[in-house]
Amino acid sequence: MTLLLFIGNLNENTSAETIGKLFETIGEIEHATIITLNARPRGFGQVKMKNFETAYKAQQQLDKYEIDGREIRVDFPEDMNWEDYENWNIDYQPIKSDDKLRLTEQEQNKIQEEIKSIMD
Repeated sequence: MTLLLFIGNLNENTSAETIGKLFETIGEIEHATIITLNARPRGFGQVKMKNFETAYKAQQQLDKYEIDGREIRVDFPEDMNWEDYENWNIDYQPIKSDDKLRLTEQEQNKIQEEIKSIMD
């Protein structure tokens, strides 16, 4: 189960990569995002951790951690509607050597049908 952490009080110059790499020191993450509105950083973002244990550990260890001259806030979000922000992008994802293309069963069947039609 992955878990989102809210990251607040960010310096406007703090990048998603910086946040992502900081949280990777605690445990495996899926992505880090800086929330923007009209292409301007809003001073907060999110990190999606791989499991509850690392999310809890990150919250405990990194809340009030100073980065780029600001003491960040790390919390579990309370009913935050992330879809309200127009530039919700995954800004940073760690690169994994075992990343593979994963297709749904429907996508796999469609590809197999296309290959079969070409071969016939």
